[in-house]
Amino acid sequence: MTYKKAAVVQLASKSLSMGLALAVCSSLSLSVLGEVYQWRDENGKLHFSDKKPKSIEVNDISESVTNVNVDESGEERAKMERLFKPETPEERALRAQKAAQQAQRKAKNARQCEEARNTLEILRGPVYFTREDGTSYDISKAEQAKKVAKLERQIKRNCGKL
Repeated sequence: MTYKKAAVVQLASKSLSMGLALAVCSSLSLSVLGEVYQWRDENGKLHFSDKKPKSIEVNDISESVTNVNVDESGEERAKMERLFKPETPEERALRAQKAAQQAQRKAKNARQCEEARNTLEILRGPVYFTREDGTSYDISKAEQAKKVAKLERQIKRNCGKL
């Protein structure tokens, strides 16, 4: 049998009726609780738990706890179905469209990240640049390091990793 963590309910009122206490306990699933114990502490507070305390005398009230507020008629289910109507074909189509757009954005971002990583690999090696007129020129190592650092920051910010 599996037990959930003991949920000790402290009730401040000494005049709480046993019926109310049983209703509170019975709202919890018996299949989860298994056993229910009740006791009063030195301050007179009433406690309930599925774990039996070792240092205090307790009442095992498991047998007196029953299911309450269980609707077998389906009325509650019908109410919930009226409140939470199934998804319409239009809503389903809109959700699919948004998912497709999201997938396209994700794929585009992945392509851009791959391109940026490839450019970074090129920038890390020996590199020269070409002007619009076709002539090439070199840049200093310091300028190259700045370009590498800038691209690394952009990749980390937009792609997550290098």
